[in-house]
Amino acid sequence: MSAYYAALWGGNQSSNYNSAIMPMSESNTTYLEALNDMTSMELNDFKDDFIETQWAEAKKNGDKDDMAYYESRMSEPLQKLYTAPDDSMDIVMEAYETTYNETITDLESRMDTSAVMYDKAKEFVITGDKANTNGDQFTFATVLFTIVLFFGGMAAVSSKEKIKMIYGIAMIVTFIYSVYTMFSIPMP
Repeated sequence: MSAYYAALWGGNQSSNYNSAIMPMSESNTTYLEALNDMTSMELNDFKDDFIETQWAEAKKNGDKDDMAYYESRMSEPLQKLYTAPDDSMDIVMEAYETTYNETITDLESRMDTSAVMYDKAKEFVITGDKANTNGDQFTFATVLFTIVLFFGGMAAVSSKEKIKMIYGIAMIVTFIYSVYTMFSIPMP
């Protein structure tokens, strides 16, 4: 009976571990995609900062060819900032900041979603670990019952009464401990 329950707990463990695979995979994918997008955004910002600095240097030097080159290398939102008429600069700047903030909010939301999926997967893993522990305890109970049989067999074949009694006592003590162990473990 304890071997049967050990196998049931092993099945529960496998089922929970398998249930954790999909949310863990989705969590990792979502997180890595958001991280990739964030890294790309930061690299584009760095590139824009560098190009903007070079453009300003070209403007200071009066080099219109370099200015045109650097303007062509700017990201679209930055180009809008530099080509906007002075009277609409506030509107363009506000749109730029809104787009930037929406992108950051989206990235944070995706990372939060990833954390929620990870927590769901972690619950399955924890439940699987508990099932594994219970299964191991039932396997231990099975081993104890096997030891009871060993002591019983040794008592049966022993020719000396004193040795029979020692094996018999060891068998009874091990049997009581085996039964206690088996019934102290949660049933599946």
